[in-house]
Amino acid sequence: MSDAKQPAEVDQPSIEETLTWEADHRRSASAGAIAAGLATIVGLVVQVAAQSGSPKVTLLSAFQHANSLERVDLRVAQFQYLSDHGAALLISYVLQGSAFLAAIFGVGFLFRATAARNPQLRRWILPTVLVGLVLLAIATVLLGIGLVTKAHSFVHSSDHSHDAANKVVIHNPIVNFASYARVFGALAFAIGLANISLNAMRCGLLTRFLGVLGMISGILYVLTFGTPLYQVPFVFFIIFLGVLIGGHWFSGVPPAWASGKAEPWPSSQEIRAQREAERRARGSGGGGGGGLFGALKPPARPAPEPAPADDDAPDNGAVPAGASTRAPHPSSKKRKRKRR
Repeated sequence: MSDAKQPAEVDQPSIEETLTWEADHRRSASAGAIAAGLATIVGLVVQVAAQSGSPKVTLLSAFQHANSLERVDLRVAQFQYLSDHGAALLISYVLQGSAFLAAIFGVGFLFRATAARNPQLRRWILPTVLVGLVLLAIATVLLGIGLVTKAHSFVHSSDHSHDAANKVVIHNPIVNFASYARVFGALAFAIGLANISLNAMRCGLLTRFLGVLGMISGILYVLTFGTPLYQVPFVFFIIFLGVLIGGHWFSGVPPAWASGKAEPWPSSQEIRAQREAERRARGSGGGGGGGLFGALKPPARPAPEPAPADDDAPDNGAVPAGASTRAPHPSSKKRKRKRR
């Protein structure tokens, strides 16, 4: 009965199996992560360029045309611009959506490497981040399709009223579904990416900079709902991750990738203790005391050697038995005689 209650153990791959699997999938994971970052950059640039000339509706013009909004909405010019530049906007949304799918290669590879070095890693983290990335990809593409198609229908229709304009953005079923999918996808993506980045950093697979950047990129994406400005941290993280997985890093690849086991980074307390030990070692090696002042202290002068004894002089300076003081040296008597 006691054996039946115990949970089944998960087979943990050996170090050789882990290193072999990583060597076989390293190139595809690195290429996918870098491609995700580049696709996001190109998609954002195309989107910003396509929307740069869009007309603006000011608050003053809204007050001036308040009585005519029921017949002709002020966003007609915006929807016309959106319809005219629909191809470029669709390309930008498709690029950004495909970037989330390409990021699965890098993030999934990082999770697999972290789980092989940390058996206590929660298994639900991988499906969570995968669901988040897939939902974000679908929501991004559907958002572009819904906006462009509805704007095109609105422009080419005879009804340009306020209610018809609201159907392009507010009462658009495709846009509404994409908005909800993006919210849930962003939450799942942030939770999964933050956990993977944290555990990978603790195992020594990611540097402290890259681990913190991964956690921040997921959190910022949730707080801003994927606005272009705050996708920049994720772009840097996924590109740097691809470079690191490919075996290239500015300060060298962390040793955990080569050893196949966890190589935790030293804590701040351990770093301070190591520096203190090195400082003490340098101080004791200098012979002049520890620290900076010990290193600047001049070396002590050697003690003068005693004068050699005169073998020809008579041994009249012996100390008599029981005397408390030393008898005067014979040379002092000779000097006194000469002065007389």
